[in-house]
Formats: sequence, C-alpha cells, structure tokens
Amino acid sequence: MIAGTDWNVVGLTCDQDGIPAQPEKKLDIAKRMIDKAVKYGVKLSNLHIDPCVMALSTMPSSMQDFEKCIMGIHEYAPEVKVTGAISNISFEMPARKYINSNCMAYAIRAGLDSAILDPCNIDMMSTIYACEALCMLDKGGRKYNRAYRQKKVGTKKA
Repeated sequence: MIAGTDWNVVGLTCDQDGIPAQPEKKLDIAKRMIDKAVKYGVKLSNLHIDPCVMALSTMPSSMQDFEKCIMGIHEYAPEVKVTGAISNISFEMPARKYINSNCMAYAIRAGLDSAILDPCNIDMMSTIYACEALCMLDKGGRKYNRAYRQKKVGTKKA
C-alpha cells in the first residue's frame, strides 16, 4: 500500500484468532483498521470494511450483529464504507433467496454501502431498489421507477 494514494482498500473484521462471533470484537478490529488507515494516509472514503456476515443457521443473532457492526463502523468513522457478503447469512438454510433479500433490506436500512452479490439476480436487485426508495435514499423512487422501465426490477418475461 502506498500512502496517500486513491486506492480502495477492503478490510475484513478478522485477526490472528479468526472471525470473532461477537459484534463488539468485530468493531474493535474495524476501529484498529480505521486508525491504521489514518496513520498510513489512506483516505477513509476509500476504506471498505466487511464485518463478515455470519450464518443464521449457526448464529441466530447474525442479522442483529451485522446491523450493529454497520452502525458502529459508521458511528466511529462516517466516511468509511461498509460492505458484506450477504449470502453468507443464509448458509445451510432452505429457500435462501428470501433470507438474503431480507438481510439486504435490513442492512441497507442500517447503512450498508455496498455488497458482494450477483447483480444479475433480479430478486436481489428489486429488493435493493425498493429498499432504497422506502428508506428515502432514492427520493421519490426515481431510480426504482427507472430500473423498472429498464426491466431491472420485477419479474423477467420468458
């Protein structure tokens, strides 16, 4: 990493002990990453932190923990971006698309900035556009309406 560059940097909330289960530990790791980024001259707006979404099948509080991490990172450093691999939450669950799309909606509401997902999945993209309109991130639903006209939202015709 070259200090002062405009590179985007992605950090995972794991350390030498692995991925912690507790959101407080993930937030501590995120804060250490943020502080080091500042020390090395990385623009915080170019820092993306992934709080490592845990599987609902093994951790019933995974959604609430993910939301807590999203909000905690933004509270500590509002300009830092929060991202996540949304489909991790539905590992070993039936009908995964419903868990994933609802996770995305809750995460957007909590302040998620980006996600690792399939952009060709019309169900997920519909959830994103609708949630952004409902959360007033898309004022008046203009992006939602445009996406619908472009057939990026709704049901694909066979």
